[in-house]
Amino acid sequence: MALSSGRGSIWTVRRAFVLPIFVVATLIVIAANKLYRARVCSVRALELSTMFRAELMTVAILTFLDDRLATDVGFSRIAVAAFVGFVFLMLGRSGYRGHLRRARTEGRHAWPVLLVGTGAEARDLDRLLADRPELGYDVVGVVGDADEAARDGFSAPFLGPVLGTIQSARGCGATGVIIAPSSVSFAELNAVVRDVLDEGMHVQMSGGLAGFASNRLRANPIGREAAFYLEQVTLTGWEARVKRALDVVLSSLLLIPAVPVMLAAAVLIKLTDRGPVLFRQQRIGRDGQPFTMFKLRTMVVNAEAKLAELMAQNERAGPLFKLQDDPRFTKIGRFLDATSFNELPQLLNVLRGEMSLVGPRPALAREVATFGDRLLMRHRVRPGITGLWQVEERDSPSFESYERCDVFYVENWSVGLDIAILTQTMGEVARRGAAMLARRSPLLSTEPLNALD
Repeated sequence: MALSSGRGSIWTVRRAFVLPIFVVATLIVIAANKLYRARVCSVRALELSTMFRAELMTVAILTFLDDRLATDVGFSRIAVAAFVGFVFLMLGRSGYRGHLRRARTEGRHAWPVLLVGTGAEARDLDRLLADRPELGYDVVGVVGDADEAARDGFSAPFLGPVLGTIQSARGCGATGVIIAPSSVSFAELNAVVRDVLDEGMHVQMSGGLAGFASNRLRANPIGREAAFYLEQVTLTGWEARVKRALDVVLSSLLLIPAVPVMLAAAVLIKLTDRGPVLFRQQRIGRDGQPFTMFKLRTMVVNAEAKLAELMAQNERAGPLFKLQDDPRFTKIGRFLDATSFNELPQLLNVLRGEMSLVGPRPALAREVATFGDRLLMRHRVRPGITGLWQVEERDSPSFESYERCDVFYVENWSVGLDIAILTQTMGEVARRGAAMLARRSPLLSTEPLNALD
């Protein structure tokens, strides 16, 4: 018995080292996967997939140590700990990402860069960075052709020709450059890149391709010269079936906790003004077919009739409408919108095959009437409860960002992208929910927190 007791004490001591080993191993693996580098974390889908791979590596390391040290923790406990660690890691990084996003939107923690080039590609880059300050780039100057710069109108001042890049960068305090290759001659491009690298500055170069996912690009040099190979989009039938299966299974599972939430919300909505609980609205779905989308009603009964009175205050460009302090919201409706609970009835739209969990948000007929041919590509897929625009650029007033995200999703769809968007949505909703709980009176708050619409 003494031997047994002694062996138990040894196991207890050994197990005491499991937690710190788990933490240290996780941090080492995270660092090894470059998850502390901005260029990895700036792409949410890449960050999430890398985090998942890091957790798998951690499980493998701890399982090996568990066997070698005879701590008898067991694979199941290690797997559960890794899952819990992944969830908290995702929430923690989502919280920090939200803080950093707000700070960068306010002009803080931005990287001062010089934009090299003044052609169409450079102009689109300038607009992208101006529309999305949360990416962390502050374009402090532009070099290139003076006539092109004057014609296109860049957000930053024009500083001179391409061959004067180093002097311009020093003068405006830039620590790096972003180059639009199509806007610069071959000779100038090579000379500028070498000069900037010799100066110890960062160099980032556009691929010259708009709307193509970076994971489709493969380094494939021609001889000794740098070149890329662009992978074909392989949307096979089985992938579409997997997407539909995920929609049905996940929606069915989500309906279990959603039903009591919707019932409680229905009672509160009825008590507010005795109006209808559900808000039904005609939207345009796959192949341009109209369908009825469901929501929990968050606004006054005659909200649609009052829309015309508010159009002059629209905070978004183009046909989309958004008003931060929309007076049509009821008190409970503002809470439902803030927590995204008003979207829960759309799980029924998903089960009916009219929507998907992930996809472009279904547009109104009057909005679709203004869409160009490129944006109408969104009708190739089912609209979604959440999507790339909602998790990446929903706060941007730019209609170009809306179009860019929807077209990108359609042209680069994959099951992995859907999972990344769903994971990001859950993290964002959880983060915003936690922020709401921290407030003293969330029902009276006028700040919109909706992560989905």
